Amino acid sequence: MKFFKFLSENLFRKSFVIIFILTFFLYSFSFRFSFLLYIVPLAFFIAYLFFNRNFKIKLKALIFYFLLISFALLLFAGGLIDFDFLVRVKSAMYLALFFIPMSYIFYCEVDKHDLQTTYKNLLLSYFILGLFIFFLHSNGLINSNRYQHVGNILAGLTILLFGLKSKWYKWIFISIIFFLLLLSGSRQALVGLVFTLMVYLLVSNFKSVMYATIVGLIIFLNWDYIFKKIELFAHEKNIATLIRMTYAIKSNGGASVQVRFDIYKNLIQEINFLPNLSFSPNKDSLLPHNFFLEYFVTSGYLLGSLFFIFIIYLFIQTIYNHKNNVLVYFSIFYFVPFNVSSGLTSAKYFLYYCLLVIIIQSKKVKHESLISKR
Repeated sequence: MKFFKFLSENLFRKSFVIIFILTFFLYSFSFRFSFLLYIVPLAFFIAYLFFNRNFKIKLKALIFYFLLISFALLLFAGGLIDFDFLVRVKSAMYLALFFIPMSYIFYCEVDKHDLQTTYKNLLLSYFILGLFIFFLHSNGLINSNRYQHVGNILAGLTILLFGLKSKWYKWIFISIIFFLLLLSGSRQALVGLVFTLMVYLLVSNFKSVMYATIVGLIIFLNWDYIFKKIELFAHEKNIATLIRMTYAIKSNGGASVQVRFDIYKNLIQEINFLPNLSFSPNKDSLLPHNFFLEYFVTSGYLLGSLFFIFIIYLFIQTIYNHKNNVLVYFSIFYFVPFNVSSGLTSAKYFLYYCLLVIIIQSKKVKHESLISKR
């Protein structure tokens, strides 16, 4: 009995452990794995239900899960009628056996705490995870093609660090993590950071917008000089990731951006009013690189429009009511990179933090801000 009490008090009711485990799962767990590997998250979920028998879920979270379950059922139905069975059924099982149960644990645990506690737990989790993942990546222990995921974790950590009180070491931490982010070579992470900064400035005070405009104008007027210096430094030091970044800027995003536009154009033509059961998401030849598009094509205009409008509504309302909460901007960041990546494979991050937005909405606005204004 003491062992079960220890588990209950020190594992299933400590949100840091839950968030850290789930965040680590999010980085490493893919829908492409064998069904057998779902035993781990499913066992974790069953154990959680055993120790926590008080089920509560708010209306917005219920709508969110309803739309995802509908998506999973349509994937499964398409697989059963023999349209790319393996891809579609694996995608459906990923949602049903991993994302939905794991994210529900996150929802329940985070909803128990105030936003300050959630912020501290996420900051500690991302600090450990971000540096650990970057170390593995830079030493070749993680596939070099996964630099986008490394960059996005570091970008998320960069945003969370802004929630620290204005101490001198805050800016040292931010500078170090941002430098590591640049070394990761992730363009989508940088785009996401810029997008998040723009949203923050638009909803903050006029002074911030004015300062940002001045800084942006100075960079714009001296862009050629600044860019040449960065490009020269990248080639002199032979920093492959920085060379990749400068090439992407010179070529208007690089070939991958043009390919994405072609994919978007072709997939838009595939959208029907009713679900398209012949569409196989996340197949190598049909990677949608946008979860909204994947949802639209698979589920049709009706469910697709409901999902799109619901998510946009969530984010706009949360920004309006909680504009000084760093967790809002942490969630906004994930709106971008995982809707320009490979669809469901990467959308797990985006969907995960949609739930955080739902949780934030249910909390009362306090006078204490999670973003230092000094």
